[in-house]
This record gives sequence, structure tokens and C-alpha cells, in this order.
Amino acid sequence: RDLSWNQFSGPIPLYKLADNMTTVDLSHNKLNGTIPRGVVYPHLQRLQLENNLLTGSFPTTIWQNISFSRKAKLIIDIGNNLLSDIFGDLNPPENVTLRLSGNPVCKNSNIQRIGQFCVLEGRDIDEEFANSTICPKGGKRKTGILVAIIIAAVACVLAISAIIMLLMFRRNVKYQHLISRKRMSSSVCIKIDGVKSFTLKELTHATNKFDISSKVGEGGYGIVYKGILSDETFVAVKRAGENSLQGQKEFLTEIELLSRLHHRNLVSLTGYCNEDGEQMLVYEFMPNGTLREWISGKSKKCKEGLSFFMRLRIAMGASKGILYLHTEANPPIYHRDIKASNILLDSNFTAKVADFGLSRLIPYSDEDGHVPNYVSTVVKGTPGYLDPEYMMTHKLTDKSDVYSLGIVFLELLTGMHPISRGKNIVREVNLACQSGKIDSIIDNRMGEYPPECLDKFLALALSCCEDHPEERPSMIDVVRELEDIIALLPETEISLSDVSLDNSGKMAPPSSSSSSATTSGFITTRKDQQHMSSYVSGSDLVSDVIPTIVPR
Repeated sequence: RDLSWNQFSGPIPLYKLADNMTTVDLSHNKLNGTIPRGVVYPHLQRLQLENNLLTGSFPTTIWQNISFSRKAKLIIDIGNNLLSDIFGDLNPPENVTLRLSGNPVCKNSNIQRIGQFCVLEGRDIDEEFANSTICPKGGKRKTGILVAIIIAAVACVLAISAIIMLLMFRRNVKYQHLISRKRMSSSVCIKIDGVKSFTLKELTHATNKFDISSKVGEGGYGIVYKGILSDETFVAVKRAGENSLQGQKEFLTEIELLSRLHHRNLVSLTGYCNEDGEQMLVYEFMPNGTLREWISGKSKKCKEGLSFFMRLRIAMGASKGILYLHTEANPPIYHRDIKASNILLDSNFTAKVADFGLSRLIPYSDEDGHVPNYVSTVVKGTPGYLDPEYMMTHKLTDKSDVYSLGIVFLELLTGMHPISRGKNIVREVNLACQSGKIDSIIDNRMGEYPPECLDKFLALALSCCEDHPEERPSMIDVVRELEDIIALLPETEISLSDVSLDNSGKMAPPSSSSSSATTSGFITTRKDQQHMSSYVSGSDLVSDVIPTIVPR
């Protein structure tokens, strides 16, 4: 039985082994104590206890109770222990091979014949089984040395060959990469209405040579820089990283696709660059940064938190942008990476959905006219926002985006991260609702709010985060529910459609002509009042009407 290399410690467990055992290998462990004297294994052929911490005496009784036939042999290897003496007569039968090398007992010259059992160190124990009266021992040792030299030489040759092949492979990959970049750099630009083809020189100058001070963000596509064009227009330049570079055809196809997306709640593509191996996308610049910065309080532009009304307005804007992607874009698109850091805010705090680097086109109908309601794909996205069903089945649907948007809604209400210190935002909010402690999780930085509106917004957010997709609302239902919630809002001093930042970084109120019902900015809504949102314009989605938007 082979029990070697197991880090066993303590005394030798020989009493627990079967009597008919022929091989016992307990070598290379941490066994200590003495070797038992009274254990009898009549069929034992090999006992290996080398490289342990055994002490005391070696009992010669081990072989006394074994009846050896002419062919039977017993090999005992107890080398490299701490044995200091021999118990009994050290005169084993011819059939017994004993190894004691590496033990203190080998230095005891008072023990007769001890030397012949301490000179086997360095020999293969299996060599004893191959001993023959026909082959001299000296000849076998020379053969073993020769075999070892041959094996070592072959191993060296293989190692050197592997290193050379690896170096050649890396060199070839680098060469192919350079060739690929040269091919891309020689690609011609295409003319797309509303999208400008920038030169590398223009964008290098606009971003101050892509200086680190111009960096405003970083995502899966690459680093985002703030740029100032020659006409003093601010833009966001997304520079593709090494792992995001595409072929000429794929890159231009993506630009053509993005150029079709036109909606007030989507970040607009204004240009691109495809030169000298560089691939960059140029978008309109969002001066108020990401929603995540405002929710977390990390934005340097405003020390005040977003009010409840502004948060509700941002939720509506993001929802309309996603609804457009699902139903009006040509072809329709699943975003696949909706999160607070991918929702940007312009100077008026209008929400604009950004970063379609992970988006997937919705499949067209097959020959029978059937359109699959999902896309089979490798799971990608951001932990905390990923739809559980999508993670398990790899089937991306419109309800996957609904789930991610529901997480954003919960962030707007609580100010929490989706996952923080082992806490999940969905679970924490559900626990608070069940225990009647909703107020304990609501972000106190958003000031006063109508309780009825908050309850409905919270219920909508949780419904979007249901585990089963069929229990979640569709995007059009999300937009309609938000419209109903906005209709319940009271008139306020600050018009939600006219919020901006002044030069000091504080929220600037609208002009004095804006209507208000009270000087406090908050009133109680009477049941007989019907208030429509002051920022739902004629071009927005309202009550069962989806505008017709024809992409370029």
C-alpha cells in the first residue's frame, strides 16, 4: 500500500494494516517515534520507511517471522531517519535487503557488520529486484549511470527546443500584430452623414497628446479622454485598447451602426479615427459625468445630492434610451452592460445611455418568419448588474437589460453599490421592505419626496429585479409606470426640465417665470389633482404612443 508523500505525522500505524499486506510504503512523511517490534507480516515483501523522523532502535524481529521461499525477497528501506541503535542480531537472511544509510546508527562502529547496510545510499531500491547471479552488480551500476546521462541529455534538448519555439511564436505574434496594425492604418475612410472622420493629428492635439490629465474614464473598450476641437467644441474620445482593436471592415461597420442611433437619451457619435493602427470613437461630451459619481457623492461639481425629482427624471431618460434601442433602433439592440457608470448626464442633467461596446444585435427572423426572443452569447457585463437567468442560460433577452436597469433604480433610491462588502443591493432592499424599515435604506441626500411616488418607484425597481424574466415588466411598461409616477408629482419651485449647474458648481434654479405651488419646493398632492410632468415633451413616449424614429 502506497502512503508516501502525505505529510503523515505521529507513530507508525502498522497495527492498522492488513496481515496479508505485501508492500508498505510510508516514505517521505513526518512519522516519529519508534518502529514496533511485535508486528508480524508473514507475506511482507517491501517495507519503505525512508525520509521520516523515526527514532530509537531498529528491531531485527521484522524478518524473523517470515518464511522465505527461494524466490521470495524482502526489502527494508529505513534510510534518512534518526535511528541510533539495533535491537537484536543484525544478521538478516540472504533474501533480505536492508538499507540504513542516513541514520546516526551508521556511525556506531561497535555494531558488527553495520557498514554493509549503510553504503546503499544513492542506489535505486528497485534495482534489488533486478539483481541476478548472471549480471554482476558493477555492470548494472554502469548501465544505470549511462541511462541517467542519456535521459538528462534528452531532457536538456527538449527544454532548449521548447524555449526556442516559444521565442519564435512570440516573435511571429508580434510580427502579425504589426502587420495587422499596418493594414488597419492603410484603411480608407467612409463618408457617413453626421459623423466626421478625424485625423490622428487632430485628436492628438485635442487631447493634449492623450495626456493623463485629459483622462475622464476607462471601460472595456479603452480609455476615454476629454478633448477640445479646433472650434472649441468639447468631445469625449474613446481610444481602443490593444484587445479592442478590430479589422477594418468590422470597425467601419460598427461606426455605421452607431451613426444610426439618434435619441435624446443616447450619447451621440460625432466622429471617428482609423489611422496608423489607432481606432477611436468621438462622442459628444457630457459635462456632468456619470450617474455613479453623483450617487456615490464623488462628483466634484456639486456638493449637494440629487433630489428625488431629479433622480426620477434620470430614471425616465435612461429608460427611454433603452426602449429606443430595443424597439426603434435599426437593427434593434440589447445593451448588455447597463449600469450607473454608463448613464451620463449633460449640462441639464438629461440622462444619456452610453457605451455600446458590449451590445448585441437582436436576431432577425428565420426562413419561417420566426424571430428568437433571445441571443445566445458568452456572458459579459458588470457583476452586480447581470441578470441571473442570463448568467445561467447564456440567453440574452430584453428582460436582461430590464434587470440591469432595475439595479440602477435601486441605486438611485438608496445610494448603495450593487455589491459592497458582501451585501447585495436587491437582497438588502427586500429585507428592509419585509421588516418595514424602508426609511433606513433610502438615500437621505435626496431630500423630501412624496411617499406615494417613492413607494411606486421602489415597487417598480424591485419588479425589474425579479429572478424570473417573465415576472419583470417590459421596457415600454417601465416607461409607462414612470410616467404615471411623474403624473403624481406636485408642482415645485424647480422645474425638472430646466436644471443646470452655475459657474460655482451649484444647481441653478430656473427663471422666475417657472410655475410653483409653494415656496418650500414640496407640497402634498391632493387626490383630486391631476399633475402632468413638466418635462414630458411632445417628442417623448407618452401613454401608449411610440414615436416613429427613422434612423439614418
